[in-house]
Amino acid sequence: MQVDLVFCSLVLHHLTDPKKTLKKIRRFLRPGGYIYLRSCDDDEIIGYPDEDNLIRSTIQSTYALPGMSDRLHGRKLFGEVYGSGYTNIRVFPYYVSTASMGTDARMQFFFDIFYWRKNVFKYLLDKNPGNQEFLQRYNQYCENYDTIEDRFYDPSFFFKVSGPIVIATK
Repeated sequence: MQVDLVFCSLVLHHLTDPKKTLKKIRRFLRPGGYIYLRSCDDDEIIGYPDEDNLIRSTIQSTYALPGMSDRLHGRKLFGEVYGSGYTNIRVFPYYVSTASMGTDARMQFFFDIFYWRKNVFKYLLDKNPGNQEFLQRYNQYCENYDTIEDRFYDPSFFFKVSGPIVIATK
């Protein structure tokens, strides 16, 4: 069975071998069929004002946690698609920002970006009770989390996440 379109959003960064998966997907596409991909790259996150670099350092503190997905995958996506044999590769930016968001939407945005990371720490603590390193990192994350949450209540605070959308053909 072959299809005309495969849509894959925010999945590849969770895989250990995205290129292998892209090659498998390619087999299911008809000649001229499209693949639509979206990924993340947490180093493209911007918060302003953030003179103390709290947002960047808090996000980066989660990169090396056991079981964490590839939070910098977006920058690798074009090369993976190209290396998997796709053609007519086009890359488009996507972004979501707090500009013109009301308080409820801003707080949901904050929750979407930061809460799951807090849960990764909590999960690791539950699996490793008494691990002082995880406990210290979790406590620091929680302190930072509360400070960053306060920033999101300020309507003049700007926050943006972005990443690539890649569309290519077989």
